[in-house]
Amino acid sequence: MPSMTGFGKASAVYDGRWMLSVEISSVNRKQLDIRVSLDSRLSGFEPDVRSHVGTLVSRGSVQVRASVCPVAGSAGAAVDEKLLASLVSAAARVRTRSGVGGEVSVETLMLVPGVYGGSQVDADDPGLKKAFLDLLVEAGERFSSMRRTEGDALIRDLLGTASELEKTLDAIVPLASEVPENAKQRLLERLERSGLPVPADDPSVLRETLIFVDRYDVSEETTRLRSHFVQLHGFLTSGAASGRNLDFLLQEMFREINTLGNKAGSAAVSPLLISFKSGLERMREQVQNLE
Repeated sequence: MPSMTGFGKASAVYDGRWMLSVEISSVNRKQLDIRVSLDSRLSGFEPDVRSHVGTLVSRGSVQVRASVCPVAGSAGAAVDEKLLASLVSAAARVRTRSGVGGEVSVETLMLVPGVYGGSQVDADDPGLKKAFLDLLVEAGERFSSMRRTEGDALIRDLLGTASELEKTLDAIVPLASEVPENAKQRLLERLERSGLPVPADDPSVLRETLIFVDRYDVSEETTRLRSHFVQLHGFLTSGAASGRNLDFLLQEMFREINTLGNKAGSAAVSPLLISFKSGLERMREQVQNLE
């Protein structure tokens, strides 16, 4: 299962004159959002970019950037140095007035249309499109590789946390199982102290006692939590994009452990409940980064 965070870049010289560069990056997001920022001379390739990226990801915020620049010393690299110098001066003045520190990036300013006074790349050249799409595929492979590597690390950590939580649940169950019997004894002692002329074996007393004690029974919550752990392990080891399923499952586990805590919140159980909830919260934060 891949992470929703990744980065991939590929560059190559085309026709000995033009440097092509493609970058793909992503961060977590519940839905799929593809943003494309291409050099104006490559803008006609945007549908191809969106189509290809759509095969790589199912959700997340994806940013694709691509540029084409003349290679230094080539016929396409004639620089309008006068225009470039004016841009550098203007950028420096703006930085001074706004109080923004740092240096002006000449390389960035050289991307401004008109700075290069030489020949322009032919956007209709079939060879340019092929070169661009090859780079897009290469950047996509590196992007996907990084996402898989990070996703594998997250899954290993999640499986380790899940194993610890199962051990915590194993420690909670015997302590919680004592709560109903303790509640029953306290209730019977109260009846005895009250001096009510009702024998403890009276059917009505027994019925009400059972109803009262049932409020402290956590067997249903325990059974559902164990079932959720089986499902959790299945999602984490399936290799499929299951981030949404995992997020929903962890929410259900929170509900179950909260109910269990309300029923069996004794002094002995409370520290274990806190540890369990803390582990679940950590898992939920990590799952937000899985596709």
